[in-house]
Amino acid sequence: MNFARILGYAVLHLWPTALLGQRLARYFSVPGYYFSVRFSGRSALFELACARRTECDAPVALYPDYICNIVPRALTEAGWIAEAYATDERLEPDWEALCSRMKRGDVGLLVGASVFGSSALLDDLADPEKCAVLRDLRVQVIVDLAQDVGLVRRLPEKARDIIRCVVSFNDKSFPGAMGGGILSDVPMPPAGKALAGEKQRFLYKRMIRSSLSQLLRWNPKREREGAFEYSSCNAFPFRFSDDYRPAKLQLICAVHGMASLGRYQAAKRSLLDRHAHLETRFASSAAYLIARDVEMRKGRLQKRSYAIEQHPDASLRPDYLIVHNKGFSDHG
Repeated sequence: MNFARILGYAVLHLWPTALLGQRLARYFSVPGYYFSVRFSGRSALFELACARRTECDAPVALYPDYICNIVPRALTEAGWIAEAYATDERLEPDWEALCSRMKRGDVGLLVGASVFGSSALLDDLADPEKCAVLRDLRVQVIVDLAQDVGLVRRLPEKARDIIRCVVSFNDKSFPGAMGGGILSDVPMPPAGKALAGEKQRFLYKRMIRSSLSQLLRWNPKREREGAFEYSSCNAFPFRFSDDYRPAKLQLICAVHGMASLGRYQAAKRSLLDRHAHLETRFASSAAYLIARDVEMRKGRLQKRSYAIEQHPDASLRPDYLIVHNKGFSDHG
């Protein structure tokens, strides 16, 4: 398998960048939506948050209370007043409570995210009556599918006028990729300036090292600061302002990964049949699971619980035992 992956990457290196972009867009041919590739998932999220802010007078953006701190930070930096809404054990909100909050009239944006297999509001957004409520309240939606790129097929075509979606290419989806994209009802402007010089060398070194560690079963020691996962978003390539066009290597990894996505998804499902886990809405395709038995932990990397924005030393769900289930080994 490793030889086949190496050969696949090598063949794609011969493709022109424009052709790689076109092939990637084909994988995201979702009825009613246009796909635009971006440098990273977080830069795509920030871009959408900024765009929605200019379109809306209401200042409040609602987001799930348990999520990576990147999300509320992106909303705040885009000019929103970020406000968390409560989620239950399976990371799902109460729709009636959401509606009650939105009816106060100051909410302009609702963010849904698939965290450890939660629904990202996709079931609610498929309900015409619930979408009618959002239209009446003039609330727009961002669906964050950074942890489960395959869920784009569940974006409801009839609600595309109120939904825009963020996807991310990273080791949550398939090996050796960094990048992101936007799906929206209107074409988005092309990504920003070309990545060049020192930044491109840095990114290539980082991505090649990651790919080699997987292909050659080499697992370099990872530096892990703090008890919970927290991103400062203040250094390349993790800043919101890193609005670059994706490098060719990013597109190669994304195209190769999307072509193999079905195989990775099948491997994810095989683990669910053998171990107890928290049955979230889309656990069968989620990149991470909340374990319910000791055996699931063996031989698998664990993920730290998300920290609270503004409080890196605290987490809303500190006792969740989160394990990787990405459909491929972290070691090769």
